[in-house]
Amino acid sequence: MLNPLAAAFLTAITVLLMTLPASAGPKVLLLWDIKGPLTEALEEAMAQAGLEVVYSDANESGWDGQNPSLKGIDVVVHLNGTTWRTEMPVAGQRALVNFVKNGGGYIHHEWNSYQMGVGQMLAMRDIILFDRTSGYAGDIIITRNKDTEALHPVTWEVPPVFKMRGSSNIGKAHVFETDPVVVLAKDQHDNDAIAVRQWGLGRVVGFHHGGNWENATHGEILSSREARQLFVDAVRWAHGCTRAFRKGEREAVCKKIEARRGDSRAGER
Repeated sequence: MLNPLAAAFLTAITVLLMTLPASAGPKVLLLWDIKGPLTEALEEAMAQAGLEVVYSDANESGWDGQNPSLKGIDVVVHLNGTTWRTEMPVAGQRALVNFVKNGGGYIHHEWNSYQMGVGQMLAMRDIILFDRTSGYAGDIIITRNKDTEALHPVTWEVPPVFKMRGSSNIGKAHVFETDPVVVLAKDQHDNDAIAVRQWGLGRVVGFHHGGNWENATHGEILSSREARQLFVDAVRWAHGCTRAFRKGEREAVCKKIEARRGDSRAGER
């Protein structure tokens, strides 16, 4: 149960989000692995939440940072559940890292840490939040961390404990020398499941589950309403510069981001 301060904070943010016009939402590049019903369901969930979603021209393993470029994009949602056999071009990896460093938001799921474990995606170490020991398939029970869940916008709209069915990473959040990862939730096997990091001017959200990874026996993560809601709220937090979020120190960060990017839409938010 939320304490009174947490409840009041959540209510205030919820009211602000509900009053924002649809055009005020962040612009999202959906860096897809496959285009199918579940990717479309995720796109629809984001669009219904007022987010502007565009697809990459190629899937994530063929994205080189220019198809399309990240100009005008606020947050990248990177789906990598089915294309893990082929590494993203290094130019694309570097574009994502520079994007985050300069204030962009980045949302990833698996199998990024798998690829890093086999010597791929190495240019993205700063924005891949998990290390991998192995993988798991079956029921995934996610429990929000009591020390961090109450006020964090990434997890505040999912239940304290919820279940998905699919596949996930076995491992912990990576330990960085600076700008540490904050773990928001774990699974029933004590693996870190949802994590965030603020790095440079940007924000990163990592999910340990493989969204579009298909398995007839163990199910598909993105069929879960909770999984789709996590992406929606992750985008909002990773962007963090709409009126609902640019409070206190974040206001100064948002002004730096907008100045660096020449963001003409800043006044609308």
